[in-house]
Amino acid sequence: MASLEELENQCLPISKLKKYATEWVIKVLVIRRSLTKEYKNANGQGIHWQLILVDEEGTKIQTNLFNKDVHAWNKFFQLNQSYYIINGKLNGAKPNFLSVQKDLELTFMNNIEVVEDKSQFKTEQFLNGFVSFDEAEKITNGSLFVKALTGEGRSIKREVIVTNERYDRKVMTLWGDFAEIEGQMLQSLESDKPVLAFCDVKSSIYQGLEDPDTPMQA
Repeated sequence: MASLEELENQCLPISKLKKYATEWVIKVLVIRRSLTKEYKNANGQGIHWQLILVDEEGTKIQTNLFNKDVHAWNKFFQLNQSYYIINGKLNGAKPNFLSVQKDLELTFMNNIEVVEDKSQFKTEQFLNGFVSFDEAEKITNGSLFVKALTGEGRSIKREVIVTNERYDRKVMTLWGDFAEIEGQMLQSLESDKPVLAFCDVKSSIYQGLEDPDTPMQA
């Protein structure tokens, strides 16, 4: 096994990875762990779990794990912890899953190696292009209100109402396990009036109001 210093020197940014490549090293931070879900379809049944990872440039990639791989890795990968991942396989994004990366998805193979990184993960280069209602200078001293969960199964949702200091109002709708995981996290922060940034959202018009939906990540 290479040393941490050697792994650092071998690292590639996600943006430089090529489809179907199997020999590479990336350093990533875990920014989302989905809930583990059971599935049943024409090919059989089992369990599914998804990870969303980001590198130090701010480029994201996800992996969908099934059955034995879920059991093997579910307790290993922790939220907000960084890892070196060596020699997985890069396939095209699965069309039946929403993806943070339109071209690539990480697949865990038998030869994959994962090493926990204890160093400081650098986020200064993140290039997500975050903007506020009227650009970034307007987002301070805002407020946050999180509504209770509604619905069942895949249709479960939670509304997050965010405002800036001028009380300009936006409604963010979280769906599925985003409503449960990120929604619960935001509810716990409600009284702190935190500054928030959302990425991978889409905007829609609902009942005459602009409503950003976040099927991906908040």
